[in-house]
Amino acid sequence: MIKTVWKLRPADNWQIGENESWLSDMAENGYHFTKMGSLFAKFVKDEPQKMKYRIEVTPKNEIAYEQINMYEEHGWEYVSSFYNYHVFSSPVERNVPEIHTDSAEQSLTLKSLNKQFIKGVISLIIGTIVMLGYMLFMVFFDGTPTYNVVTTNTSQTLLILIIYIYAVVMFLKSVKSINNLRNDLLEGKSINHHASWRQSSKIHYIVSLLPILLAIVTIIIPIYEIIAYDKKTLPVEEIDVPVARLAAIEQNTVLQREEHFVDGVDFDNRIVFSWSLLAPAKYEINESGIVPGEMWNDQDGEYSPALNSDIYELRFSFLASPLIDDLVERELYFDEQSKKVELEHPGLDRIITLESSEASKYIFASKDNLVMLVRYYGYADLETVIEQVAMKMN
Repeated sequence: MIKTVWKLRPADNWQIGENESWLSDMAENGYHFTKMGSLFAKFVKDEPQKMKYRIEVTPKNEIAYEQINMYEEHGWEYVSSFYNYHVFSSPVERNVPEIHTDSAEQSLTLKSLNKQFIKGVISLIIGTIVMLGYMLFMVFFDGTPTYNVVTTNTSQTLLILIIYIYAVVMFLKSVKSINNLRNDLLEGKSINHHASWRQSSKIHYIVSLLPILLAIVTIIIPIYEIIAYDKKTLPVEEIDVPVARLAAIEQNTVLQREEHFVDGVDFDNRIVFSWSLLAPAKYEINESGIVPGEMWNDQDGEYSPALNSDIYELRFSFLASPLIDDLVERELYFDEQSKKVELEHPGLDRIITLESSEASKYIFASKDNLVMLVRYYGYADLETVIEQVAMKMN
């Protein structure tokens, strides 16, 4: 049974001598090269054999059939290609002549290839600038950058931007490596087919795996966000979430729930669970009640207090204060007439209140990495709501 193995390459494409030396060492250990990829190479496990490998670079992705025939006539067997990177092999015992004997001629191919890479770098830089502009727009367009970073997919966009930047850096590194190789060839220095590949292999392994890890995280984030999202009817009894409850604020024994079920969930009394990279736990909690026989002061129907809470358990506590500022900014955008007051409370890091009417009170509070926005509609006094919020956050 043929055993195939994929191994991470120890050097980039343009460290040609290092790649050739590595393939030879692998063959001596019984791993015979069959296919090249951008990060990995494929081998077949067989008997150890001393082999020589030579890499031919062409301006285009294909290598001419006539060129392959010519090399095979001189004892070099064609193995595999990866775009404009073509690998030939020959047993050491055959002692066949080298593919290239004219370094200056070899450098001409690299000159043409270098121009292609420069065009690629320019395209990637343009793409990176566009991606950066998009991300900055997503973060700053409404003046609430912390809120946007915490609640939207800007973290995922940032990871994609990092991948773009990584690609630019790698292309620039390739351009530099090609230029260095070309200059050496022009000076008459031939490629060292026995160059040591072990010195730079560890760094190359880390650098090579970085985009793979970033890509995996970029894919996992939206999948996990979907998995973590859930909504259900809010239980009447206390729950394991630091949230103020309507009954505790109203302190009215005749308070009843006002219910509105859709698909088995009471949308007037529900809890929504969600996740983001910077807010691993976020809850949106709605409670609605009604007091039979009691009317709103303006006589516009029965008294029906409500409590809506947004709770953020942040990954980093330094985000709490700017998140509160952004939440206040968003609410003021819709109601500029609200009275804003920043208070002090011994059990909280920050607390801000907004009042637009006797029956509309907003509380913004933070403690360590916990941030809470409470929108209360009812006639309980502000101090009662604040104390309920502070009690739940401690």
